[in-house]
Amino acid sequence: MARCRIKQLALLFHVCLASAVFLLIFLYPAANIYGEDILRVGVYNNKPTIFADTDGKAKGLFIDILEEIAVNEGWKLEYVYGHFSGLFDELKAGTIDLLPAIAYVEEREQFVDYTYETVMANWAELYVPDGVSLTSLIELKGKKIAVKQGDIHFQVLKDMTQNFNISCRFLEVDEYETVFEMLHAHFVDVGVVNRLYGHENKSSYRIQATPVIFNPIEMRYAVPEGKK
Repeated sequence: MARCRIKQLALLFHVCLASAVFLLIFLYPAANIYGEDILRVGVYNNKPTIFADTDGKAKGLFIDILEEIAVNEGWKLEYVYGHFSGLFDELKAGTIDLLPAIAYVEEREQFVDYTYETVMANWAELYVPDGVSLTSLIELKGKKIAVKQGDIHFQVLKDMTQNFNISCRFLEVDEYETVFEMLHAHFVDVGVVNRLYGHENKSSYRIQATPVIFNPIEMRYAVPEGKK
């Protein structure tokens, strides 16, 4: 099983790398495309796609792809660490050059330019503490729900609950990790994370996934608007 899992991950990496090579080289034919020697890359906590490891180094599938291309193209990378909402604001302002592992949202195209190809698909899942049952959105009525600030899944869920007249309370936090910590401590009733993060990190907490999933998205790289 372990050997099969390793082969699957290796295949996923090479497929994603092949898809990403063209799109990133198209965006950055050289590292000094803006007259700079270094590309400033935003890094936020969304393991396993992108995160800062315990040693403080940038890791994740999107980082692996980027660093592979950087070696081949002679790019120099400088990582800027932060929360997603803050890094997205920096991308819009042009103070960072690239933000990996960002959901494609049509409304964001007025602020940023996306790569044309999708690296991978993802979607949102609802989690609850161990032993708790939740099978539909209707059951969110009266619940306290932990969500990540600036997360596209939060915005979609908020719109859905309003459209269905479901009265609930959203608690915005800085990271998905905090969502799981609050669920683990029974401080909230429900937590919203993306599928990949949940699958990678759920075993560290007394929580469980529900069958409620929504908002399929395409994950790409993005640059400041007008710089591709």
